[in-house]
Amino acid sequence: TNTGVPDGSGSQRVGPQSLAWHGGQVAGFVPIAWRGDMDVNADSVPATSINDPSWPTWRDSTLRMVLKAADGAGFDLTETVVRRKYLLDSRVTEIFQKNCLARSPARLAGVRWYLDGCTGGHATSLGRSQAWAQGRFHGETTGNFRFNRSTRHTMNLLLDGSQNREIRRCTINPTSIEDLTASGWVLLRRITIGVWVTCRYSSSTGP
Repeated sequence: TNTGVPDGSGSQRVGPQSLAWHGGQVAGFVPIAWRGDMDVNADSVPATSINDPSWPTWRDSTLRMVLKAADGAGFDLTETVVRRKYLLDSRVTEIFQKNCLARSPARLAGVRWYLDGCTGGHATSLGRSQAWAQGRFHGETTGNFRFNRSTRHTMNLLLDGSQNREIRRCTINPTSIEDLTASGWVLLRRITIGVWVTCRYSSSTGP
């Protein structure tokens, strides 16, 4: 099947907090823990050198959040991606892309995942370039497998860039989606499989 966090795997969730979302909407989501600082300083560009042709003039970043099956293979179940390329001096967006996908690797066992909605956008305001995407999903079972809780979840991604740095943020609601399991019988053996959430960021700059 295609769901679940195995027993004893632990979680990287951090404590609840309210995050300001685009348009002033308050989203009570919980950030997925990062291995490093959320401020990306590795490719920072000094403001005094922005007009120097030898220094980067744009940043191209991609943020990808995935709900995966904790089944050994780690199949992707639901996914939300946002990509944005912007000019460092003006913060004007040159490229914006969003994508949301639902996959059902265990559909033969009667476990299916569905995309309910995919929205997103970008804006330049107060010297910052922002891009965001939201994916909404749910799962259903029609075979002998059963979920232990609601499968509905929402992924929110945010890229917030200035001339010198970029902040990225992944949130999921509800965070208890990581407690989701699917249980059923396979070859006279009852198995239970969970899910886990990942968020990956990549960024590059250039002249």
